[in-house]
Amino acid sequence: MDPSELQLDGVFYVGLQARLDLNGKGFSAAELHGTLTGLACAGWLETELDSCQALLGQDTIENSIENDLLTGLMGLIRQTLDAGNLEFRLLLPGDDEPLETRAQALADWCQGCVMGLHHGDRFKTAELDDEITQFLSDLGQIGIVQVGNDSPEEQERALFELEEYTRVGVQMVFEEDPSSGRVKPNGTGNTRGSVK
Repeated sequence: MDPSELQLDGVFYVGLQARLDLNGKGFSAAELHGTLTGLACAGWLETELDSCQALLGQDTIENSIENDLLTGLMGLIRQTLDAGNLEFRLLLPGDDEPLETRAQALADWCQGCVMGLHHGDRFKTAELDDEITQFLSDLGQIGIVQVGNDSPEEQERALFELEEYTRVGVQMVFEEDPSSGRVKPNGTGNTRGSVK
C-alpha cells in the first residue's frame, strides 16, 4: 500500500478499530499507531515488521491485506517524521467523539509508543539529551492520563495541549535518535532506511 494513499482521520480510525476488533487483536487503533511510531523512532523499518509480530498482536503476518496496511501505515509514519516539517499526526478518534474516549485513546497511543520504542533494545536513552529524556518520562505519564474535574472547555484545551506536546516530542525523538535512520540537517547521522 502506498503510504500517500492513507489519510489519518477519524474515519480511518473507526475503520481500523473495527478491523482490529473483528480480528480480536485486543488493542486500540491508537495503540497500534503509537506502537508503529515507537518502532519507527527506534529505527525499525517497514520491511522488518515480521520481527515485531508478537508486539503487534499477531502470530504471523500472512494476510497480505493486513501486511499491506501495517507496512503502509509504518511507511506513512516514517515519511512524515522524516520530512521534519511537523506534518506528523497521531492517529486518534475524531473531535466528535466524547472527551473520555479521546483521552483514553491518547493514553493508549502513548503506551503503544513506549512499547515500540523499547522493542528489541534498539533505542538507546543514554545517548539522548535532557529535554528528550524528560519528554520520554512525560510520555509514560500521559499513558496513564485520566479526565479531570475541570470545565469541559479546560479539559478540551488540556487534551489538545497534551496531543500537541506528544506530537512535537515524538518528532524531536525521531530527529535526535541516531537509530531512527534519519539524516540530520548537518549531514551527520545514519542514512539507513529513509522513506522518500
